Amino acid sequence: MEISCVILCWNSQQHIRKCLSSLLVSLSNEFKQYEIFVVDNGSTDKSKEIIDEFSKSHPQIIKPVFLNSNTGTTYSRNLALKQTTGKLIAIIDSDVVVKPDIFPPLIATLYESERYGMVVPKLVYGDGGYQKTG
Repeated sequence: MEISCVILCWNSQQHIRKCLSSLLVSLSNEFKQYEIFVVDNGSTDKSKEIIDEFSKSHPQIIKPVFLNSNTGTTYSRNLALKQTTGKLIAIIDSDVVVKPDIFPPLIATLYESERYGMVVPKLVYGDGGYQKTG
């Protein structure tokens, strides 16, 4: 597997469809083999149904993990990370819309030096402003 993605979801019905759709486009442009783990932390909205819909239409790619309650970020993310098989791993929030060409520059930066173990893109709000994340 070339790349594994891990998405945490909790009551994200407003965002998860756009997130998964954009990620599928971006990954299919760049990789032959990829997988997407979506961990639902006990959502009470329609997030589970949306994730299930994507899982049924992309059964070899979308790998849902449904939890009964919100276990928090660390436990749920680690649950998915233990199952990943990709050489690279992308951690993505459920409200992120991925640009189609995001992965090549990130991977190029990652491989510039053996000192790099992680790269993070600039995060942009819907209004175009940059998020101060680091």
